[in-house]
Amino acid sequence: MNEKKIISWDVCDIVENEAKYRAENPEEFSEGLEEPISFEEWEKQLFEDQHFFDVEFDDFKEGLSEIFGVLNKHNPTKWFVIEGRNIGWRRRSGSMVKKLITGEEFLALLPDTDCTIHCWWRTKDSFALDSLNFWEDYNPEDEVWAMIYHHDAPTGEFWKIVPFEQISKTISRQEKIKLLAEYYREDLKSYLPDNSLDVVNEKFNDYIANEEVDVLELLESLK
Repeated sequence: MNEKKIISWDVCDIVENEAKYRAENPEEFSEGLEEPISFEEWEKQLFEDQHFFDVEFDDFKEGLSEIFGVLNKHNPTKWFVIEGRNIGWRRRSGSMVKKLITGEEFLALLPDTDCTIHCWWRTKDSFALDSLNFWEDYNPEDEVWAMIYHHDAPTGEFWKIVPFEQISKTISRQEKIKLLAEYYREDLKSYLPDNSLDVVNEKFNDYIANEEVDVLELLESLK
């Protein structure tokens, strides 16, 4: 399978690339100065420029939102199973079920610390990587994941982002309900797997009727 990086948030890379561009194009950024600003000086200025980072981060969030827009074209419920490995300093594994539409919603799942993020796309398409474009060539059978680096995970956490529509084709309805129950595990753990699906559905209905209508619609789609 072919793998291609879609988008990244890496402060050092962002500053280095921007400083290099500005140093190599003094006619745009050093006009009126006796001497062009050097790469090292641009690098220093950019690291201290919060507005620069705010603009770049807004662009990154928008890029993430566009990724979920592509995924959700084939995932009408907009629910995802996030499968994680090497999570935190204890290197744990686990999964969670979340509804994701925007990049900001995805970022809210990350640890509350400075993170470096690389999002990847794996496709079965046999064409050369240079000719592939995620926004145009994504297939519902493809895989998308993120590598997340921070102080508790210097070697990186692996987050596989699986559209519910994709995973629902390979598991039973009982397993789908169990995945959804992860979201409400404290309230529903006593209902699975011994009770009937009707009992589970009733509990979902009682618990979320006034706050998560989309989940009810999702349960209906699983019948």
